Amino acid sequence: MTKTIHPGKMVTVNQHQMHIFTAGDGDKTFVFMAGSGTAAPTIDFKPLWQILAKKYRIVVIEKAGYGWSEATTVSRDLATMLEESREALHLANIQAPFILVPHSMSGLEALYWGQKYPTEVQAIIGLDPAVPAAYEKLKIPSKTNLKISKTLINLGVHRPFMKLVAKNVWKKRGTSLSSEDFQRYVDCYKESLFSSDVINEVLTVRENVAICQKGEVPKDIPVYYFISDGKEIGLKEDWRPTLIAYLAQFETSKYLLLDCGHYVHGERPEEIAEEIESFITEIS
Repeated sequence: MTKTIHPGKMVTVNQHQMHIFTAGDGDKTFVFMAGSGTAAPTIDFKPLWQILAKKYRIVVIEKAGYGWSEATTVSRDLATMLEESREALHLANIQAPFILVPHSMSGLEALYWGQKYPTEVQAIIGLDPAVPAAYEKLKIPSKTNLKISKTLINLGVHRPFMKLVAKNVWKKRGTSLSSEDFQRYVDCYKESLFSSDVINEVLTVRENVAICQKGEVPKDIPVYYFISDGKEIGLKEDWRPTLIAYLAQFETSKYLLLDCGHYVHGERPEEIAEEIESFITEIS
């Protein structure tokens, strides 16, 4: 393992270590949940959490195989991932209720959390989050293609180019980092790209969609979705209508359409933070 020293706390869950990062203080706890394949969630979310941490307590959960958390071969079904997240928070002495802040595929886990443990979820702040209906049109990489990518990663073919790739990825998200943050990001990118858990989560997504669809929409939980233009997801025409239609099922819901890429928290952190603060004030 060549990653730099983790900035948060390591806890042992399900026989593997998970990294939990915390910052700030306040009477509201925001729990950030990374989208599929996000190499360094703690760094990736920083443009937004560093603003919110001035007033609230923020937490970043790094799932198995993400960031500084260990890779495993444990199932990536929703039930397993949710219980690992809850146990990690418990071991880190972080108590419910939470305001969940999922990005992309973690939108499913946040909805499932609301279904299973509604008293633990004060609100859901979706950062271009996935909803079950989106996967009716989203293309999922085949197992063969993922295995080929994993093999190339294991051979280290990617390593000479990682710094350049990571730099371009971050630049595309519209975010500047400190030199220390950038080095941490690159190191995690080298280790976490196509981890076994990232691959298995993608391969399990159809099953997870079905699990989420079996439960009722947690309509009593206030929800605010920040929605991109859909281009990076490959659903330019369908992405926004799909998320807006899903939101219509909630008692209290808002959305903001942003003309930016999928990593909305990197491109529009100030605007999103301001909207979040207003929304939390409204629902409180």
